[in-house]
Amino acid sequence: MPTNNIDYIPHQPFTNGSFDHIQQQLMRAQRQKWFVLLGTFLLVFMLASLWVWTRPAIYSSQAVLLFTFPAQTELEFSELVQRKVEAHQQKLLSQ
Repeated sequence: MPTNNIDYIPHQPFTNGSFDHIQQQLMRAQRQKWFVLLGTFLLVFMLASLWVWTRPAIYSSQAVLLFTFPAQTELEFSELVQRKVEAHQQKLLSQ
């Protein structure tokens, strides 16, 4: 009767664990790279935000109004201009 013997060799790395050690060092180095990248990003972001928020606010706007009048008007010139200014002011300030 034949016997079916199986030889079993447990998993042992050929380099006596140095591969695992190198792998851990690479993972640690990669983690440090991410921390440096994240730290640099946060530092630059905070400095840029600080610079932007401490600058004085500068607001500037301009509007050019063009008035056209018919040749013959029933209204006085100053009254006509006042109505036009009010109409344009309402247009500029409305939603």
